Amino acid sequence: MNFLMWMSLQFKKRPNAENKELQKIYKQLWRDQDRKPGGTPGELMREVEAGDLNPRHLTKAKDRVNQLRAVLSDRNISMSRLDRKTDEGVMNDLRAGIQAAENAK
Repeated sequence: MNFLMWMSLQFKKRPNAENKELQKIYKQLWRDQDRKPGGTPGELMREVEAGDLNPRHLTKAKDRVNQLRAVLSDRNISMSRLDRKTDEGVMNDLRAGIQAAENAK
């Protein structure tokens, strides 16, 4: 992955969260068995950089953005300010990867 793409990622490792729903989503994005840092956003950017016109992590990234948005907007879910800020940062990383993939097509 090129240095600028790498540096644009806010979260190279799985972020912490107090909220249980966010913890579940983050565990899907940054798995313990990942061989490379950056989780799904990082892998999506690596696929784009390699010239993959149909990156396999694109659908996963879009699905996770929708999940994160749903958790963030659900007024019945209690969430700290830090969790909200982290959620927004994770969505930004995912959106950057999605945008890079869609612009590469």
